[in-house]
Amino acid sequence: MGSRRLSRVGLWATVMASGALAGAASASADVFTVANTNDSGRGSLRSAILQANSQAGADEVHFDIPGRGVHTILVRTAADASTGLPSVTGPLSIDGRTQPGFAGTPLIELENDFENDRQLNDRQLTGLKITAGHSRVASLSMTGFEKAIVLMDNGSNVIAGNRLNGNKIGVRATSPSNTIGGTTPADRNVVANSDVGVFVGDSNLIEGNFIGTDAAGGAQMRNSFGVFVGGVGSTVGGSAPGAGNLISGNGTGILIAQSASGNFVAGNRIGTNLAGTGALPNEYGVLVSGNSNTIGGVTPADRNVISGNDRGITIFRRANNVIGNYIGTTPDGDAALPNKVGVELQIDAKGNMIGGDRETSGNLISGNSEAGISFFLTASTNVVAGNDIGLARARTQPLSNGTGILIAGVPTSPTHAGIRIGGATPALRNVISGNSGAGIAMTDSASGDFVQGNFIGTGRGGQSPMPNGGDGIALSAGANDNTIGGSDPGQGNTIAFNGGAGVGVDGSVVSPTGNVIRGNAILGNSIFDNTQLGIALLAGANDNQPAPAIESVTTIRTQTTITGTLTSARPSTTYRVEVFRSPSCNASGEGEGKQLIATTTTTTDAAGEAGFTATVSSLTAGQAVTATATPVPAPHNTSQFSRCAST
Repeated sequence: MGSRRLSRVGLWATVMASGALAGAASASADVFTVANTNDSGRGSLRSAILQANSQAGADEVHFDIPGRGVHTILVRTAADASTGLPSVTGPLSIDGRTQPGFAGTPLIELENDFENDRQLNDRQLTGLKITAGHSRVASLSMTGFEKAIVLMDNGSNVIAGNRLNGNKIGVRATSPSNTIGGTTPADRNVVANSDVGVFVGDSNLIEGNFIGTDAAGGAQMRNSFGVFVGGVGSTVGGSAPGAGNLISGNGTGILIAQSASGNFVAGNRIGTNLAGTGALPNEYGVLVSGNSNTIGGVTPADRNVISGNDRGITIFRRANNVIGNYIGTTPDGDAALPNKVGVELQIDAKGNMIGGDRETSGNLISGNSEAGISFFLTASTNVVAGNDIGLARARTQPLSNGTGILIAGVPTSPTHAGIRIGGATPALRNVISGNSGAGIAMTDSASGDFVQGNFIGTGRGGQSPMPNGGDGIALSAGANDNTIGGSDPGQGNTIAFNGGAGVGVDGSVVSPTGNVIRGNAILGNSIFDNTQLGIALLAGANDNQPAPAIESVTTIRTQTTITGTLTSARPSTTYRVEVFRSPSCNASGEGEGKQLIATTTTTTDAAGEAGFTATVSSLTAGQAVTATATPVPAPHNTSQFSRCAST
């Protein structure tokens, strides 16, 4: 035992017959066989590793321990083994599949001998430490270690098919280019009941594992942190078939640490059971504390399903991308599997992109119980573009979030611009519809933000109803100096069919900082068929800017001329007047504005009064004409729509 048991010809035949995985030693490798469960001595695992270390080149450790069932090797700290098993210093494959009777579940278990350990100052052991590189640990069960498997110094190791349960750290890989898991069920590691399931430094691959669940992927076996990414350029999951991990039931599913950048998280199920039909929640699905990382990708194979968690994705840092994911839904995108919050950005989260081009990069963010996306504290200079928020995958049925997007207490500063929701091209359009509350809620002194080019309360074409239950856009508690729409082509939003106002601006709730809700510009939008007013200014919001009054609508031959007046508390001030038409007037008599047909400017006199005239191509009879007024100099307080005039 413990010697070279097979000839080179015999070894080659054995490797071929067993279907050994890539990375197995070549026909020139030496094989050392473990024949008992002793911690040391002839035929032990310790002896096999020591003998392999003494040989040049790649070697293998096989198992041939008599008897059926699981065989437990108690790893001890002793005078001749002060750090547990010896480090692996030469390329070595330790292959639990070679134990007779192996049928997929490990039959070789390494366990920390706690009683012996406590006798030596509570020293916690490392199970297997590999410093050589180009080594493999396959199909072992390991429990009770401070670190079950450590990969350091040299990389290109493979850790596959293991059950790592009840260790402080399951796998710690600080060397590069290691693969933890694989794309077949046989490669899958099950990593559970640890402080940290898998820790990686630079340029490692974590694929095909169950992290935080049982071996069936149906029950929670919590790690405090499922995956801890501490370096640069690692991939968690991937786009190849079988590469995605199941990362569920943990405190934090994936933590990307503050020093970590350039990492890629793709193709995983995070917070669900294996089928994706039920929740095995993480508290945080993905927690991003580093810069310039990517969650998801531009192909369906890159898509993460991040559902069932308390927080789906939380971002604290900068320049990260969240693209192409399903967040809050089942894998088919047709049913809700709620996170409380789908995507949350806060503290120093700046310059992040949620979505992108809607045909390739947009996320489906639906079914979340509180908010699809939320911004808090100083999370400014972020972009939300090209997403479906509150709809099922086909965009023909609602799949409600509580609120579509919540922006709470995110002020701008001279060095940080506001949040941008949407953009001026169709590719950047968000469809924010079907949510239980407001489509977008801006509160607690949210300022300097832009909402442009979106469909809010409609289906994918912008004309069919898909209402949000509350206002299309609700501004309150000191939200100030925000822009809804814009004066350039493509910047206007379509805001329709919502259960409240199209845009509701409520000054009755005082912000925590005492800000007054003013300076909110509402320009160039198509606002129609909302249950309440198109624009509702409440309790002094936007400085109670009065709406214009349309005096006449006159059609002569091919032209229609609209005249009106406005009154303002701001004398000698230039105003932008926008004129709209709609098929009919709101029941209140104060209109909405489905189509912008003209813009003009006028300047108030010393008494704050002005007249205006706009000429357009002739309007058909029976249409409703309305107007809004917005001062050109700040604060840009847009009025409500005027009372309707008929053509």
